[in-house]
Amino acid sequence: MTIQDLENHYPHRMNAIIRWFKNYKTFDGKLVNKIHFDDAILEIERAINVIEENHQYWKELRKSGANLCQTKDSKINPIAQIALKFHMK
Repeated sequence: MTIQDLENHYPHRMNAIIRWFKNYKTFDGKLVNKIHFDDAILEIERAINVIEENHQYWKELRKSGANLCQTKDSKINPIAQIALKFHMK
């Protein structure tokens, strides 16, 4: 099934999904999420390539020993520490 097939069967559904991904955190007072690729929905092959590419970057980052728990302002993120311990097992 393609994006066009989905749009033909469920008109406007994809726009509603994009809108949800952009705004679902705003109820907690957070900013609107940025959707890459100018809010475009990628075809399955391109989406899988993007996922695989980012997964590879993540694996390399983990191997590098970089401090994944540190925020931009050098504070330690306690939730990231817990997640990192969980995934290191």
